[in-house]
Amino acid sequence: MEQTEMQAAWGTRIRRLRQRRELTVTRVAEQVGITRRYLYALERGQYAPSVSVQMRIAEALGVEPGEIFSYDLKDAS
Repeated sequence: MEQTEMQAAWGTRIRRLRQRRELTVTRVAEQVGITRRYLYALERGQYAPSVSVQMRIAEALGVEPGEIFSYDLKDAS
């Protein structure tokens, strides 16, 4: 799997989980300790977050990191 495909899959999962929980980008970014711009870029698959950011995103969304940051291309349900 190419890194860009993986990043895109992760971004889709982050966005879907955030929207399901009715959380704004601003709120999640503040909880994670990153900028809104960076979170938007992650949701668009432009970057791969560090492990520490992955952990904080998962915590902010109330899921296990593996639900978002697995290495397959299946979207989070």
